[in-house]
This record gives sequence, structure tokens and C-alpha cells, in this order.
Amino acid sequence: MMPARIASTPSQEQVKEVVGSGPFKFVRDEWQPGEQVVYEKNSDYIPRPEAASGSTGGKRANIDRVIWRYVPDPFEAAELLTTGEVEWWQEPPIDFMPKLQQHPDLQTFIFDPMGTQGWLRPNFLHPPFSNKKARQALLHMMDQVTYLHWSIGQTDFYRVCHSVFACGGPYATKIAAEPMIEHDLTKAWQLVKESGYAGHTVVVLHVTDRPFLNAAAILTRNRLETIGFKVILKPVDWSTNLVVRARKDSPEKGGWNLLHAWWLAADVINPAVHFGLSAGAGAWFGWPEIPDLEKLVSSWMRETDETRRKHVAEEVQKTALNEVTYVPWGEWVQPTVFRKNVRDILQFVAPVFWNVRVAGPH
Repeated sequence: MMPARIASTPSQEQVKEVVGSGPFKFVRDEWQPGEQVVYEKNSDYIPRPEAASGSTGGKRANIDRVIWRYVPDPFEAAELLTTGEVEWWQEPPIDFMPKLQQHPDLQTFIFDPMGTQGWLRPNFLHPPFSNKKARQALLHMMDQVTYLHWSIGQTDFYRVCHSVFACGGPYATKIAAEPMIEHDLTKAWQLVKESGYAGHTVVVLHVTDRPFLNAAAILTRNRLETIGFKVILKPVDWSTNLVVRARKDSPEKGGWNLLHAWWLAADVINPAVHFGLSAGAGAWFGWPEIPDLEKLVSSWMRETDETRRKHVAEEVQKTALNEVTYVPWGEWVQPTVFRKNVRDILQFVAPVFWNVRVAGPH
């Protein structure tokens, strides 16, 4: 809930005030953008008289102060954690996990067992992926095992999923997914040729400070070149990527052709909430224009019979994969790691600090 003074800000004006979550106050004077965020316990906050449950329930602040640091170098972050200079590492690269799991002072935890889905998203506005056959070539070049092996690395944490819907959810299906399952590079090369591809340079956004996105971009470049595309990687950090991906300009003027992203299972579990199935000018970055898909999503939302809903969801997947709104490259779970003196972290899709206890000085 927003304070009234913030909620009354005119829609055309930027909200400039940053506030805390309720149990904690945001400490503006210690905020260093790109470096750290600091929160302090809000002594005026009264939690609900019930157990905490993710973002709901009784939000009890059991620690006086939280310093949330941004440490882009994973080797530095690992050193800080293992020496006790920090107590919790939100998202360690998964290839660090075998060593971290052997450390006697550390423990691991899976926030969201449903996991995360990786995306390869084409830009529909500009050649070559304004052409359907060029987009379909992306499906045929997709080998999820290879993508997951190179980007995630540890088999205990990833799984193949040839569905646009989360594989742990009720609408997961392999219908129309044969191109991904077979991943025939010869067929992909033929589709590139049939698309009339004229040698446009394919600009792939290359996020360099997220290890799994970094690896996925390099693999995408290699596979695109294998099927006949001319490719350049456009290196950006994650924050810059958020700005660049919103540009609708042509790649020659600062835009892009392909990006990599990831979404929580809860965000892709059904047609109503799935950002990859929206279309038109208001669609998520990539801006597909697919009226038939919009109609199917609307039909799914109006349908009340669950059996018929599953049938409509299959039709949604058929259309989404035929038009290639995006290409899923598998699912994985993201472990978090913390020192054993940190206790009572809540199961939730993101880190929350209420309910958490830290034994000893903090």
C-alpha cells in the first residue's frame, strides 16, 4: 500500500520517493545506487498476529538492519560469504554450487521449487525475424540440453521442458514442440534460406554480468552462425539491457534482434499471466502482432470447464510456437546460499527479510 502523498502523484510525474516494505524502513542517506541498499527495522510497524507466509502473514522484523550489497564479481561474492563478511548470497552462479555445498559453514535453499523458464525472444519489428520462417528456424536450432548444460551446468538444478507453460503446472504440454525436440539444424538452415534472409546482421543482446545469460548468448551466436545467419553480440550489463531492450529502433540505430530472458514458473503457468503470449504494441519487448493468439488467450480466460481449458491451452501453444513468439530453452531452479547462523528464511519467489533470524552479533 502506498502512502497517500505518493499515491496522489500525478500520472505524468515520476515518483521520486523510495520507501521500505513496512517491517523495514529504507535508509535513503545510505543508498548507493549500483552498490548497496540499506533497511532498518521499523519500530512503529505492528505485524499481523499470525505466522509469516511468503509476502503475507505476520511480517516480524527480527533483525535491526539489512545491508543489501551488489557484488558483480561472483568470485568476490563467494569469498565474502565463506569468510563471513556477508551472511547471505541471493543468487550464486549454479556452477559454484558443488564447492559451496561442501563448505561446513554454509547451507543452501531453493526459494521456488517450481523453477524458472529461459527465453530466446525475437524482435518482430525488424528483419530477419519479422519473417515467420526466420523465426521458425530458431525453434529448429534449439537444443535445450545443450543450452542448459552451458548456461546452468549442474544437472541437479535444471530440466528440459518443451512447453511454453511451466512444466510443473497444469497446462504443460509437448504439443507442436517437435522442432525443439528434434532440433534439426539442417531444417533450420533451410528455413533461413526460404525466409529470403539477405545477410542482415543479427544483433543479439549479450548480458555479460549474469553468468547464465552470458553463456546462453554465446551459444546462440554459435548456433545462429551454424544455420547461416551473420551475428554480432551487443555486450551490455543487466541494467543497460533493461534500457536497450525497450528500444523499437532498428538494430542499425541502437535496437536489437534477439534477447535472452528468464521468467518464474508463476509468470508462465497459464495463458492469463503469460507475458510471452501478449501481442501488439503493448506486448512485452519483441512486440509480436498475432490476433489469433490474442483471441485464444481470451477464450481461455472465458472458459470455465477445465477440460476445455486444457484444450484451449494446447491451441495457444500451437499458435505461439508456430508464430514463434519466443523459444523456451528449458527450466531450472535457483539455489540461494547463506551461513548456518541465518535461520527461518521463508519459501517465496524472492528474498524477504521479515521472519529471518541471525544468531550471534548482527
